[in-house]
This record gives sequence, structure tokens and C-alpha cells, in this order.
Amino acid sequence: MNKNRQISMLQDLVQIETIDDHEKQVVDYLAKLFAPYGNRVRFTRIPYRGDRESAVISIGPRVSKFKLGFSGHMDTVNLGDPAAWHDNPFSGKLYDNGSKIYGRGTTDMKSGLAGMVGTMLTLLEEDFPLQGELRLLASVGEETGQWGAEELTKEGYVDDLDLLLIGEDTTDLNVVYASNGDIDYTVTSYGKVAISSRAGNGINALDNMMDFITLANKKLRHLPRIHPDLGPVVHNVTMISGGDQVNSVPGKVTARGNIRINPFYTAHEIQNHFRRNSCES
Repeated sequence: MNKNRQISMLQDLVQIETIDDHEKQVVDYLAKLFAPYGNRVRFTRIPYRGDRESAVISIGPRVSKFKLGFSGHMDTVNLGDPAAWHDNPFSGKLYDNGSKIYGRGTTDMKSGLAGMVGTMLTLLEEDFPLQGELRLLASVGEETGQWGAEELTKEGYVDDLDLLLIGEDTTDLNVVYASNGDIDYTVTSYGKVAISSRAGNGINALDNMMDFITLANKKLRHLPRIHPDLGPVVHNVTMISGGDQVNSVPGKVTARGNIRINPFYTAHEIQNHFRRNSCES
């Protein structure tokens, strides 16, 4: 598979809008790429819901002593402020003398997905005699909860793999052997609504939420066990909502946050730190 075709394939993938949905359209595209190779490819669709679908694509002998897995997700994060984009976020256009591609998902992680698909197509084109099975797991919903990865794991598609290579973006294209664990949480602060001219009659749910966030950052961002490769535990509140109008004391505020834990802490330990912060605030 020549370089120009690989670049064109990545552009095609970027142009398929898969913000938290529509991964089936990517699966349809991949099915067309592998269709010319007939029974040399085992292509399995795993429906999730609606326009969401994962795929498992295998080449090489079914029965072998070694099975290598490729893993990549097809969804992307949202656009943020659309006005902040300099161009169409799904253009897939080349720039910087053709050395870079522009668009949502280019890095995370349609480039990785394209690289793995391109590898498999090249092996098929060259009729390379594989001694083991090469299996691609293309999954849905990684950005919002790893739904596809969980489903594929439960259905046994990783049970017999000897090695799993994940094509996620890494710093300076270095290969890494581990990543931080992930905890997402939601906290709700309840107060008492009052008009701002009589704020003393109310309880400001936002004030209490700010106290919680300050305390949680102080405790969780300074935990002492720092991993030599993955670093410290990382905590960020990433979403907050609440209140009814500008001249009213808010009676309810909700915040969502993300904790990236390193191997020196268990999820249970972090949850205990979190609960203590909630009680203290």
C-alpha cells in the first residue's frame, strides 16, 4: 500500500464525523477496503446501538501459536467551540507542505487506526505468508466510557491474544507499555434557592461546590506516590452546571471530574480519598 493511498485513507476516516456516534460508517468504509481479499479476511461486525458498531478483522491462520492484536477506537471527542476552528474540522486537508493533516480525530486516533489498517492491507496486497493471526479490534465509545472495548472483552475477542498493540497517540511517537487508570465521577451540591437581594435566606450550592473542588484538588493533586513513567495522580474537574438565573442563589450545582490514577494506587484507595474530601467539604 503506497504512501499516497495511506494518506488518502486517513483523510477519508477524518471526514467521517464520529463524535460520540456513527462508528458504523467507519465500519462500512473498512468493509469496502477489505472486501477485495475475500475469504483471506474474517470480518465480524458487532452492533452496539443505533449507528454505532464495532468490528473485529482478522488475517492469517485461524489456528496458530501466536496471535497479535491491534486495537483502535473510531469515535472522537467533541469540537469544543466550532468558531475556534480555522477550517472545516472534518476536512482532512493537507497542510505544512503535505506533512500534516487537519481535522478532528486526526491524532486521537484515526491516524493510529489508519496505520493498523494500512499494515493489514499491505500484508494482504503482498500476499505475505503470516505464521500467526493478526486481529484488529475497532471499537466504539472509547472517549465516553470504553463501551466497545468492554463489549469486545466480554465476548472473548482478547482472551487468546498473546500481545495487544493499541494505536493511541503517544508523545513523540514513543512506544509505551502502560497508561494511567481512569475514574470519572459526578458530584451534586444541594443548597436552597433565594433571590440574591435576600441571599441570607438561601444556601449557595455553588459556594459549597467550589469549596469541594478546592479541597479535592489540594488532596488529590498532591498524593505522594509518583510513578517513574506515568507520574502522579492527576485530578481535574472538567464540567460544571447549575443555577437558574443571575440574580438567584443557586439551589443545585453539578460537577463532573476525571481522575487519572497510577499503578501505585488502587481505585479503592482513590475512592476513599474522594469520599473523605466530600465529607470534609
